[in-house]
Amino acid sequence: MGFRPTVGGVNFDRWRRVAWLTAWRVSWFRCGRLDVAVVVEPGPVWSHACSWVDLAWSESSFVDGSARLRLEDWPRRWSAVVRLGGGQVSVPVPNLAEVPLSMREPVRRFSWHRGSPHRPGLEYLVSTGRMHGFESLAEAKLLLMLDFAGGVTDVLSQPFRLRFVTEAGAREHVPDYFVEMAAGCWVLDVRPAGRIQERDAIAFAASAELATSLGWGYRVVTGWDPVAAATVDALSAQRRPLTDRLEMAIDHGTFKPPQRQIA
Repeated sequence: MGFRPTVGGVNFDRWRRVAWLTAWRVSWFRCGRLDVAVVVEPGPVWSHACSWVDLAWSESSFVDGSARLRLEDWPRRWSAVVRLGGGQVSVPVPNLAEVPLSMREPVRRFSWHRGSPHRPGLEYLVSTGRMHGFESLAEAKLLLMLDFAGGVTDVLSQPFRLRFVTEAGAREHVPDYFVEMAAGCWVLDVRPAGRIQERDAIAFAASAELATSLGWGYRVVTGWDPVAAATVDALSAQRRPLTDRLEMAIDHGTFKPPQRQIA
């Protein structure tokens, strides 16, 4: 587990340190109008044997949101829009898994402008060997942690537009990521803890219904264990080979000071 040991002939095994990361577990629940956090004592999480779920603070159940969905015959009434070859195609929910991830594109593009509250950009993943888009620093952190945990075979941002029905009428939601892993697939959204509003909970509940019906996992990532996140951030600097342009590398641990030229 960890960043892939070999990419382009470069050995990354030395960066996959077998260490334990202090993982605090935080559970959020609603008490009246307040969001209450319950912190559980930390325990060791071994870096070579953990999954991204072990390091993340996330939510997977949205009971209040599910209560506001119209679930009568929903697989037939709901649909998903995917982007193929530059065009958008509507797919029945039961058939969404049949569309290969390699053929799909983000259903909408990232945008940014001066003064935007978000921080979009591109994050390189060793697991896939290419750049992936993100719309916030929280999403960039998710990509980094997925890359560290390993097992990722492909990632698609803005994978589909889910069209679903609620008590108030028709709604749409675009999940943040679809992650294909050796152990299964995940539909992921990113939202900081304490910022999930009622409207968000309904959309997340609809995404959870879709993912569960197709045998995928679903989580809303609300944060990360700070110790684990800091450790992975430090290790990530060595994911790709660095060039020694100044020829300052020390051979066999022996330092040889440069010879001074006396004029």
